[in-house]
Amino acid sequence: MKIKGLILLLTSLLVFLTGCDNSTTPKTQKALHQVIKLENVAWMREKLPADTFAYARVPTIWQLLFEAKADGLHPAQKLEAHQNIINNIKKGLIDSYVNKLPKEAQFPFELLLKNMSSPLEIAVLNASDGSMVPNVMIATTLENTSKTQISELLGLLEKQSNKQFRVTKAFNDSNFATLYVAMAPVFMSFDEKTGRLLMLSGLSASQKQLQSLLARSNHATELNDIFAFEDSVDVSGNNLETWINIDAIYQKNKAMIPASEQPMVEKLGLDKMKFLWVGTAASAGKSELIVKLAMPEVGARQFIAGVDSEFEVQTAGTPRSAWQITRPTVEQVKNAYEFALTFASQTEAEKVRSKTDEVLKLLADYFGIKLADMLAIYGQKIIVVTDDSGTWFASKIKDKEANKALLEILKEKFKMTIQQKTLAGVSIDVMEASTNEMTEKLIKNLGLNNPSFKNPFWDMKQRSYFQIKDDKYIQAFIPQVLADRDNSNNKQSLSDWLSNQQGQNWNSSLLAYTTEVRDAPRSIYYFYLKMLEVIGNLTHSEVDLFTMPTAQQLDLPKKGQFSFALDADNEGFSVKFSYEYSVFENMSYVDGYVALVYVGVIAAYAIPAYRDYTLRSKVTGKMMSFAAEKILISQYFKENGLFPNQEFISSNFHSNDEYDYDQKTGKLTIYFSASDDAALQYDSIVFVPEVDEDDNSIYWQCYSSVKTSQMPDDCYPLEE
Repeated sequence: MKIKGLILLLTSLLVFLTGCDNSTTPKTQKALHQVIKLENVAWMREKLPADTFAYARVPTIWQLLFEAKADGLHPAQKLEAHQNIINNIKKGLIDSYVNKLPKEAQFPFELLLKNMSSPLEIAVLNASDGSMVPNVMIATTLENTSKTQISELLGLLEKQSNKQFRVTKAFNDSNFATLYVAMAPVFMSFDEKTGRLLMLSGLSASQKQLQSLLARSNHATELNDIFAFEDSVDVSGNNLETWINIDAIYQKNKAMIPASEQPMVEKLGLDKMKFLWVGTAASAGKSELIVKLAMPEVGARQFIAGVDSEFEVQTAGTPRSAWQITRPTVEQVKNAYEFALTFASQTEAEKVRSKTDEVLKLLADYFGIKLADMLAIYGQKIIVVTDDSGTWFASKIKDKEANKALLEILKEKFKMTIQQKTLAGVSIDVMEASTNEMTEKLIKNLGLNNPSFKNPFWDMKQRSYFQIKDDKYIQAFIPQVLADRDNSNNKQSLSDWLSNQQGQNWNSSLLAYTTEVRDAPRSIYYFYLKMLEVIGNLTHSEVDLFTMPTAQQLDLPKKGQFSFALDADNEGFSVKFSYEYSVFENMSYVDGYVALVYVGVIAAYAIPAYRDYTLRSKVTGKMMSFAAEKILISQYFKENGLFPNQEFISSNFHSNDEYDYDQKTGKLTIYFSASDDAALQYDSIVFVPEVDEDDNSIYWQCYSSVKTSQMPDDCYPLEE
């Protein structure tokens, strides 16, 4: 059954690999995706030197979700009224929740939440002395912030770091400071006027290197390809992204690759890779999730061959969805096949080549034409479109005479019949063949086993409906679709629709899909407004939706689009998922208001739960801080048969911890103070020893007065 299905599918593809009608001019429509110019707020990118190995950009939650960045909500988010709402939410979040954080976290949280105005940028740079340990550069922008506040923040970190963080040189008049983090030097620059904060850390880092980086006005020309790609997909700098400079890493480390492995690296084409880029993007009114590998079509890249074909079709009215499937060319298949054989031994390669040649010769002898020549008759691309007429398929005929000859061969070999019929004044070809007869004859002539295919389900006539016009081939499951498509007086160019209405370019797409969703921009916008109102309620801030315009006033498009594309060209390949705004839009189509309730419920539980988690961690830490002392008491009891005296305890316990010790029972009581956490003040932990009389060993039972939700699993409530 599987063999028959595969053969039927293969035969159908051989017959129906062609394309469509160009006879009419599309109506002019308003483009949904206009180019929006914005200033890129990420600034450290312009300071990067040629030997930058990697870069990451992490926007704030405000930038990622609430700032205008050329996506579907740009028209609304750029409004002053919207910015006022976001400012109110920021203030409400600070006023409502900052005081619920631990005291040591309140100032840093408020400072970053209010004043951080550009993404956090992180770059990994080659060591300045050529060593193997790279340096790291970190940058952001803190508006309305003074060096005094930064110094205060550093002081808090130093106090809480248990000597892992220390400031060695405070800010001087040139805005530089020096600190150490886990024994690594960190050189810092902060400009109060611009709010730009830049840090450089690493064993080979220096203030001189930091000054040199600050003095740069443009990134190194060696990074032009990376930034050209980034600028083409993201004009705002407010999206999440990371990239790896594969070429720079390879050039730095290729001397360390064993000579025996270098030929394999070059054979795979790994030495030709340029960069890997992963991130979200926003441009021309849409958002995207993108993975891009810049690598020419060499080595392993031959298995993802580029597209070497253009194909234009006309649709009946505005399409609702479209697919594109692109097969490799014969030459690309040959190159990949020969490349794969180079990994086998000479004997194995000869066996594979011999078997492949044998099968290809059988097919050629049977059909009277080589498979390669057969595939060369048709273009690479198969288009599947759903429009006003229904769903139909199209591809291009590159050689009309060869196509006619192939049809005659198929008619003779499989006893197919092709006749022309008319429906609604449209001529449509109908091909008819017996499935069993086709399959059995092909299997027999290929010299394969000849199993019986007398299943009644397969013993039937198969019909296909198609049209051949000029160099175009159109197929549908039923003839009515072809008739309605041919009679349509509203023909449109598919490529124009993809470019202008969908913001897509499928010239280099191996596999692509796009669909329109009616009212998507409006639904997403209205869901977004409701989300702002809910967040406003959670933060006790004023969100007046009457200050925001309607979808009609914003002139939002009537339809939205969701797309996928796997692209390949001579520079590399990429995977792109396109959508209107963000992950929130998914909730707006599955009962968005119910989702909002879930958000509220989750928030109601998550905030207290996180607080319980942090307190439970502190309780656990307090318990662990006395682990050594409990061991000392246990060992003393095992050796002496009684608990140690107070003098022994005083000489071995932490002098700065508040505790009580009962010499008679061995009970140890530990007290929390405000320095641990204000919420734990006046609580305590009690360790009660239980003696195993068989070997005089001690097992400790734990009891505590803290809330059950904040208590570790191996501790029990303390009875009053």
